[in-house]
Amino acid sequence: RARIYKWFHILLFFGLLGLGLGSKITIHELPHYEGGDPIFVWLPGISCVVICICINIIRLTHPFDYGQKHPHLVCGVWIVRISVIGLMIGILFTWNLMNHAIILGIYV
Repeated sequence: RARIYKWFHILLFFGLLGLGLGSKITIHELPHYEGGDPIFVWLPGISCVVICICINIIRLTHPFDYGQKHPHLVCGVWIVRISVIGLMIGILFTWNLMNHAIILGIYV
């Protein structure tokens, strides 16, 4: 558990780096943006997905156990967390159908 905890912290830092670079590249290219290039949606979007997955795995490997008193609440929370990550992954595939500002607004 400790190794998973450590390695997902390292992966979290790379996700944060990707989000920072992706946001900076996207904002820099906004005046010249035509709407046909998915990289400006995918780079910050995938970085946000990686960050959310890392935070959830870090929480899962945390040494405290809160599921002993209310296991049904813990299951409900994890279902919501997985659903949100699924929404974040699914919305990336609509980059050519939806306005990119709306897609990026979902991640913010």
